Amino acid sequence: MDPPQAWGRPDLNDLRKEYREYSQRSLDKCFSYLNFYVGLLAALLAATLTGLLQAQPGDPRALLLLTGPAAALVLARLGYQTFYVFYRRYVESWVTEINLQAMLGTEHAGERDSIGRPTVQSQSGGWIARGERTEVKKAIRSAANAESLVDELTRLGVTRHYAKRTFLVFVVIAVLLATVSVVIVSS
Repeated sequence: MDPPQAWGRPDLNDLRKEYREYSQRSLDKCFSYLNFYVGLLAALLAATLTGLLQAQPGDPRALLLLTGPAAALVLARLGYQTFYVFYRRYVESWVTEINLQAMLGTEHAGERDSIGRPTVQSQSGGWIARGERTEVKKAIRSAANAESLVDELTRLGVTRHYAKRTFLVFVVIAVLLATVSVVIVSS
């Protein structure tokens, strides 16, 4: 494959658009899976709680309710891993997109003589507002290569951290419900 610098500007611009679309699709998948697993886990744990509220002390059937928290633990892990795959794909395509923007000279689009000035300029002097966190800007400046940048941005990702916390909350709830099930049976 020819290096991108050997390609024409229209080809690079088409590629940039493709990566932008792929980036958005990956992010959409991230949130679709996150919503799916959060809904599934909430329903599963709500059903377990409903069963526990109807269980009588010493009822051995309450042990069957342990399947709810067990399934929640497995699904929380699987949900986070699935989310992580699409989050990483999003970061990879985003890094590729900013590389293509830099190669095309469009990463900080400025004004042209024939176009009016923006009402409020961005920090770069252009018209596109880009709100990157300080850690992200620092990672971009200090990255040795695109792959190390993807690794660092994936590690720094706030969305990933929030998803992880969400799934951990379900794990904690599942453990609590499992404990209650055991207490009910042993009473």
